[in-house]
Amino acid sequence: MRRCEAEMKRESLTREEILARIRTLLGGRAAETLYYGKEKGLTTGASGDLEQATQLARHMICRYGMDDDFGLLSAPELFKFAEAVSSPLYQCVSEAAGKILKREMGNAFELLEKHRKHLDAVSQALLRNNRLYRKDLEELLRINPREGKNLSASTQKSTMHR
Repeated sequence: MRRCEAEMKRESLTREEILARIRTLLGGRAAETLYYGKEKGLTTGASGDLEQATQLARHMICRYGMDDDFGLLSAPELFKFAEAVSSPLYQCVSEAAGKILKREMGNAFELLEKHRKHLDAVSQALLRNNRLYRKDLEELLRINPREGKNLSASTQKSTMHR
């Protein structure tokens, strides 16, 4: 079981928290695109994150009733049977999930653009050190762990309500 799935089973999350997780998962692809452009920035490096983000978006629709168009629909059977993939409902869910992913990719990209100097600092530190620990990130981004405040808190709230 993937970490994201285990977390979802263990805790109750709001729609906004799930969207924030999707944005986080799309952050790597958004950073590649920001640095290298839409065509040259596409690599296979984000494949695992894309799978998890897609799964979260589908679960929002089919398990948690968190989509405006689908309402309170709960159709977990769409994930259990191979035949379900060819059903019209599965196709509609995939389209709705695609819309969520596209919107959150735009939000992730916007966040990275807004905080580009911090992204650059993290990138440079990774090139120098090959790995960063939490304390390294806190120092680089000037996060106070006792206060729990981070750079994207205010930006995250503004992009969540779109």
